[in-house]
Amino acid sequence: MAKKKIEYDLADIASDLAGINQDIEELYLFGSRRFNTTSERSDVDILVKHKNYIRPGKIRAFVQEHCQALDLFLVETNRAVSVVNESFIEAPDFTNLIQTLNATLFWQRENGVNSEADIPWKFWVRKDINYKMTALPNIIIDENSALIPPNLFEDTRQYIEKVVSQINKSHEEGLFDCCAVMCRRF
Repeated sequence: MAKKKIEYDLADIASDLAGINQDIEELYLFGSRRFNTTSERSDVDILVKHKNYIRPGKIRAFVQEHCQALDLFLVETNRAVSVVNESFIEAPDFTNLIQTLNATLFWQRENGVNSEADIPWKFWVRKDINYKMTALPNIIIDENSALIPPNLFEDTRQYIEKVVSQINKSHEEGLFDCCAVMCRRF
């Protein structure tokens, strides 16, 4: 029996989301969907840059009504916080945050949809899936420090090298869902 799927368009989601709050300025796609993994089980991670306070509950209601695979992160200056589970990531500034997450701008209030964004505009989700939202590591990234403390890295170096080797091999063979799963092992 075929699983029921629903097709979504990021341009439509951007328009609908921007319509519920005029303070939303920019939207950025990041995470596995940013790289066109095409996994129907993967959530859709979006940074929501805004100019004034937005109630997280209002954005959560949008997710429940429009697409439960959405995981929207409200950005305040240099910190992104999930409206679903309150996980966060913080960087020295907004530019570093975008670079760290490898996020791509796909919508701006002033210009609308960024048609030059190299992202998968259409995506599918399965109706039978209860989506688990991304849990960012709740860390503050200092541009002068490593993401992994040196002592922890040295203690786990062989394990990390093994997993990275597996990820690279899976990527070379086009097994992108495998890559995403292995990345989550970290």
